[in-house]
Amino acid sequence: LTHSLARSLAYRPPALHFKDFVYFPLCLDVGGAAGGAASAGPAFQLTTGCKGFDGNGSEVKVFDARRPDKAVHSMTGHRMDVVAACWVDLATTAGRSGTPSPQHILSCSKDGSVALWDAASGCRAATLQLGNHNLTALALAPAPFECDRGEEEEEEKEKGRAVSVGYL
Repeated sequence: LTHSLARSLAYRPPALHFKDFVYFPLCLDVGGAAGGAASAGPAFQLTTGCKGFDGNGSEVKVFDARRPDKAVHSMTGHRMDVVAACWVDLATTAGRSGTPSPQHILSCSKDGSVALWDAASGCRAATLQLGNHNLTALALAPAPFECDRGEEEEEEKEKGRAVSVGYL
C-alpha cells in the first residue's frame, strides 16, 4: 500500500456517536434544511428505524444531534425491522385556520405496517396494516396535492400528501 492510501484507510472517529442503540439502525432521516433541501423535521433532529424481530428492537428513535447521548423518543409498535422512517409535515392538512400541525414521523416495517407518530409526544397517531407484505421502502410526495371532495355547493378542496410504499 502506498503511504497516502494507508493513511486514507486509517480509522477515523465518527463526528457524532449516538449511544442509545441496542439494535442497529437501518434508516435515517435528518430534520431541518440540509443543503437547501427542506425537510419536515425540526433542525438538529434525526429519526432512525431499527432492526428487530417479534417486537424487540423494532423501534423508531428520535435524536437531538446536539445531545446524542440519549434518544429523545423510542417509539415501539412495529413487530419487525423498521426499514424506513421520515419526517412528515402535516401542516397542509391542518385546520382551515392556517396554524401548522405538529411534526410527525412516518415509518414502515417488514411486518407490513405503516405507522404515523407524533414526534412531540412519541405516541403513535395511526397505523395502516398492509397485509403481511415485507415492506422495504417509503416515499412521501414532495408537495401537497388537492383533491376535489365532490361537493357542488362549496369549491372547497382537501389537501393531502401521496405516500408510496415498496414491498417484496
